[in-house]
Amino acid sequence: MNWIKILAITLSCSLILACSNDDKEFLEKGSQFVDQFHSEVKQGKYAAIYQAASSGLKANGSEQEFVDLLTVVNRGLGAVQETRLVSQASVKADTGQALTLLLYNTRFAKGEGTESFYLENANGKPLLFRYDVNSDTLVKKMIEQGARASQ
Repeated sequence: MNWIKILAITLSCSLILACSNDDKEFLEKGSQFVDQFHSEVKQGKYAAIYQAASSGLKANGSEQEFVDLLTVVNRGLGAVQETRLVSQASVKADTGQALTLLLYNTRFAKGEGTESFYLENANGKPLLFRYDVNSDTLVKKMIEQGARASQ
């Protein structure tokens, strides 16, 4: 086993042991949040997701910008077929606010991507602070559409 695998396993074990019961409970709620998020995206409830999000998300973009983002992701990649949590970490926003990052490898109907959910802990309830998706498939589709539009 190479040293990178050993380091990754050691780090994972350390993170697991360091989690308190509160952290574990919030991570479970965070996982449920991600499932609900995917369900609402599938139903086209983009504005409802935005309305239920944290004030941090709303301070960084308008409802229309968020709806546009989810529309592009949903049209470009299609419905979520399968997700797998690959990482969880405590991070800080630019404002210094404590957040939990849940990173998922996601298989969509039309491709694959990595979804990042930055969650604010509002008295034990996860609120979406930021959402990112990184997908080569989506980028290629956007480039193709741009090329076609310019012809």
